[in-house]
Amino acid sequence: MGVSVFVSLYFCEVYLRYYLKNPVTYSEIQWGTYQTMYDCPNNKISTIDPSESPKTLHTNVMTANSSRDYTSPEYTYSGEYTNDLGLRGPLPKANKKVICALGDSFTESMGAPADSTYPLLLENTINIYDSNIAVLNAGVSGNDPFFEFMLLKELAVHNQITDAIFLVNLTDVDDVMSRGGKERFLPNGSLQFRSGPWWEPIYAISHIFRLVLHKVWDYDYNLMTKDQIVLAEQNAINAITNLFSTDVIPWSINNKIRIFIVLQPMLSSVNDLDSRYVEMRKQLSSLKNITFLDIQPRLKNTPSIQDYYWPMDGHFNSSGYKLMAECIAEKVLKTIKTDSINSSITSRY
Repeated sequence: MGVSVFVSLYFCEVYLRYYLKNPVTYSEIQWGTYQTMYDCPNNKISTIDPSESPKTLHTNVMTANSSRDYTSPEYTYSGEYTNDLGLRGPLPKANKKVICALGDSFTESMGAPADSTYPLLLENTINIYDSNIAVLNAGVSGNDPFFEFMLLKELAVHNQITDAIFLVNLTDVDDVMSRGGKERFLPNGSLQFRSGPWWEPIYAISHIFRLVLHKVWDYDYNLMTKDQIVLAEQNAINAITNLFSTDVIPWSINNKIRIFIVLQPMLSSVNDLDSRYVEMRKQLSSLKNITFLDIQPRLKNTPSIQDYYWPMDGHFNSSGYKLMAECIAEKVLKTIKTDSINSSITSRY
């Protein structure tokens, strides 16, 4: 009896894992292995300045001057290298005003080759009107606003940053749910994310367990029940909003840096906005002393939304990054022009 049960479970596991391939996590689709969101290997910390003390080791960046391949089942872009700061793309030339583009893999521009990243396309568009402005690609795959603010403060020490663009999306909510907010940064300079459920190792190896967890116990892919997820999502959105209101904005005012917050939808949120997206838009758009932009309306008005995303990978393709760069360029140029006019009027009195 015991042997037959074991054999049945074995073949059921094989069937779910290799034939149905369901349920399968994003990391398994992309890289073929399970990665926990509570201690993801992509989130190991480093600093862009090796001379700094350990207490500044909060910046989530790649290894400087290293080879970088961008691959998924849908695309391959290889032969690229990170710059001296461990970031993608060229560094700004000296004496140029710098717009710092911050965000996760959508800012780093996974899904597009080097000549089609959103920061580079943004710079090309802006340079038509002002060639003295450079855009620094400070996007890092897996980042969230808490890592991004740490990175911005470090970059501002050695760069003439006049503007900072935070690209925000719903993956940031999931990141903050699993990592926590400012409490993740410990006094000794190390990181500590929130703990996952004790049974996560079982979930990682057993597709039978996953099936029961999702279909019978009604857990979602954040490994939480519906009631838990609603509360955790609201707390994460509140934490992101509070980061901007209590930390980012006061810092930016003191350092005379304009802040742009750009809300960017995933493919599933373009036509049917879920409650999280609506709440993020409500909270972030109400912040003072920032310029807010939601690119969802622009995407929704395109003839075919699917033309701008990789369907399985979920990132923008080159067309999607081009559209986003155009939207942001319009907002940035309009804001710079308005601020310049207002400053000129104020100086007269």
